Amino acid sequence: MVNNIDKFLHDLKISGTAEKTLKDYSRFLKNINKVKSLEKWDKTDVNRYIMDKQNECLIQTVEISKVKLKRFFTWAGKSELVSHLKINMPAYDIPAIPNTSMETARRPEMISTPFLNVGKFFPKLGYDARVL
Repeated sequence: MVNNIDKFLHDLKISGTAEKTLKDYSRFLKNINKVKSLEKWDKTDVNRYIMDKQNECLIQTVEISKVKLKRFFTWAGKSELVSHLKINMPAYDIPAIPNTSMETARRPEMISTPFLNVGKFFPKLGYDARVL
C-alpha cells in the first residue's frame, strides 16, 4: 500500500496541495500503514483507529484524522470504509466584525495614531487626547 500512498500523494501534489499538507498526509498515512497495511483495513479498523484517537487526542486532531482517512480511502476506491464518518470541525472563537459604515470607521476615536493622542505623549503642550 506504500505504493498507493505514494500515488495518492502524487495526485495531491498535481492538484496543487501545499507542501506542508503533503508532508502531513505522508507522515499520517505511513505511520498508520506500519500498524496494519492500509490495503487490509476494513470498517472495524477505521472505527478502532478513530476510537483510540478520541481517547488520546483533542477533538480537532480526531476530526483532522477523519478527513485524512476519508480523503485517502475515497481516492483508493474504498469509500465504504469511511462513508459513515461525520466530520465535525469545532468552530474557532472568531470575534464578529461589527457592521459599521465608513463614516463610523473614520471617527477619530477609532483611529490610533500618536498625532491624535498628542496629550498622552506631550502633556505640557496642553493637548487633551480625550477632546480629539
